[in-house]
Amino acid sequence: MKKNAIYSLIVFAIVAVYVLSGLLTQAAMGAEKWDDVPKYLLLVLVVSAFIAALFYVALTAIGNTFWSQQAVAAPYKPSQTFLIVTLFLIASGATFGVVVSYPKGKEAQQAAARQDEARAKRMKAAEAERQRVAALTPEQRAEEERVKQERAAAAAKAAAKATALRQAAEAKVKADKAKHDAQLQMAGVGAAVLKRAMKDPETFELRSLVVRPNGAACYEYRAKNSFGAILPSNAVLTPKGQMLVQEKDGNEFVHAWNKNCTVGGGDEIADLVKRLGII
Repeated sequence: MKKNAIYSLIVFAIVAVYVLSGLLTQAAMGAEKWDDVPKYLLLVLVVSAFIAALFYVALTAIGNTFWSQQAVAAPYKPSQTFLIVTLFLIASGATFGVVVSYPKGKEAQQAAARQDEARAKRMKAAEAERQRVAALTPEQRAEEERVKQERAAAAAKAAAKATALRQAAEAKVKADKAKHDAQLQMAGVGAAVLKRAMKDPETFELRSLVVRPNGAACYEYRAKNSFGAILPSNAVLTPKGQMLVQEKDGNEFVHAWNKNCTVGGGDEIADLVKRLGII
């Protein structure tokens, strides 16, 4: 027989023994069903044969590349040492298959034991409840049924209330977001209106635009005044939509600025307004 074929058969034997030993170990421990063993056996043989065939093809390709056809085709007589090593490898494959599969089988045993214990507890509890109900008088059974119905109604009411609260909270979040988005849009429009109101709109430079939680928009900007000087200034868009400018609205502006723009919190959107090309 050719040396390549012998080597391939050895590979087949090692792979098959490894997988089969693991399969039988798990079947013996209850991790696999004995009825499934024939199906798995056929699968193991097919996979092992496929691996051995690939090994044979690889050895043949290597032999054709590096050795002569005669050397590859020459009969091969394994030595005694070779046979001993081969038997050792096959035995090691079987042992390794058992060692690898044993923990899985042990885990399956423990899981089955836990399931059996839980099933026994449920059956015991069900039997105890059946005996308790059987010992009740008709009046006691009627009272228990009434209490059960009241609890079910209370649970349904609580669930409905929780659902209503959740839906209300979701609706409020959506409404708050829509309101906030509208405030941001109004603040951006206010910046454009403020720019157009300048003596020289081209000199308008928005330094800061903060939209406060109450919807007020606070503007800090630079622009050219009536005398041609570029000076810093401020404006505020009140929550009611009134635009007040520092140069024109005097005390009314001061009152609105102190009320709305000296508090903390808010969103700085000056860069956003510029990126969107609003001003």
